[in-house]
Amino acid sequence: MKINLFMRNLIYFFPLVIIFHCYSQVPSKTSYDFAYQKGMDICVLKFDSTKNLIIKEGFAPSISPDGMKLAYTKMKDSNNVLLRYIYIYDLETNIDSKLKIQNESFDGKWSPDNKYITFITNFNNQPQVGLMKLDNSEFKIITSSNIGALSHSWSSDSKYIYITHHFSIHKFDVNGNFIDSIDVKKTFGEGYFVSNTTQYLFSSDNKYIYFVCKINESMKGFDGPVDALFAFDILSKKMIRLSPKGLEVFKGICDNGDYVFFAGMKENEKTRNIFRVSINDPNLKLIIKNGWLPSIRK
Repeated sequence: MKINLFMRNLIYFFPLVIIFHCYSQVPSKTSYDFAYQKGMDICVLKFDSTKNLIIKEGFAPSISPDGMKLAYTKMKDSNNVLLRYIYIYDLETNIDSKLKIQNESFDGKWSPDNKYITFITNFNNQPQVGLMKLDNSEFKIITSSNIGALSHSWSSDSKYIYITHHFSIHKFDVNGNFIDSIDVKKTFGEGYFVSNTTQYLFSSDNKYIYFVCKINESMKGFDGPVDALFAFDILSKKMIRLSPKGLEVFKGICDNGDYVFFAGMKENEKTRNIFRVSINDPNLKLIIKNGWLPSIRK
């Protein structure tokens, strides 16, 4: 599509560091390319503009594939207990609406075809991956009762959902049918300390699996082992490290087919910054200062 090619060309020539001006109101009839977390606020931006718009207080943003809406998690106090729910914010009309999910839910993610939103929800006293359409129809629980889940991602063709469960990656279709699974320890080998919250992101061409995990390295100012970003070559079975030494990588990654975007912090730094990197261009580029949990439109 022309839009995707245009976006990719913009990213190739994206400045090393973007200097932003922040505004509190979103102009109507426009779409955005990128969303991210900044403190307790969610920001969006267009790659062809220097304006970085602070939208609202919230957590874990996910921008829609058309760049017109934002899914995010909102905290609510209920009898001194913080509960999480997913809201959809319309970037054109500024209307905020809660997804009609009965139980607590969080970590909403759009399908690349813009038809569905997946999320983590408490179902039968266990975290499971659910799915529904934006109009609150076709709600279903994707994972089975014996597969709890705290992380998930979409395939680039919107046909499959990848679920993290202990040391396995389970693959389901949108109807909740189990397809197959990958034993992470046997596939990746030793030295990669993954968990139930590890996000596995399959590249658009299905050649690589991107993920962040702890490794046996240390950094000044950080307790315990650091986290690093890797790409596993599915065909050659080779592991490629994408983040350099001396950079702590935080959970929450996204890609646009050319680059992987992630948040990291170098030694002696106090804020997280968003970087981009790729298999073909391993030179780390700083994209956004003071941000994390990036989300890019497809």
